[in-house]
Amino acid sequence: MRLLRRALVICVVMLTSGEIDRGEYLCEEAHAKLKKCCGEKFQTETSFCTQSSCGSPQLGMGSSECILDLSCEKIRDADICTRVMQIGETGAAVCP
Repeated sequence: MRLLRRALVICVVMLTSGEIDRGEYLCEEAHAKLKKCCGEKFQTETSFCTQSSCGSPQLGMGSSECILDLSCEKIRDADICTRVMQIGETGAAVCP
């Protein structure tokens, strides 16, 4: 199931933008995990993984990899759901 979801994310991004880089892929995977782990606390239909005016996703590769490595329990305990929602406002680190 997880492999199917990854393949779907890749296809959707490739169809909408023409190409995908590693950072954007990791960000999309982290976004999907946050939606799964955070429930109502992280209900956003728009992705923060689209390229910004600076040419990179708002959620960097390091933060994306950190989120993907953590269990849902650790994500909730560290309040990463809230941190990610505020990333555009504060620029604060997402992972502990």
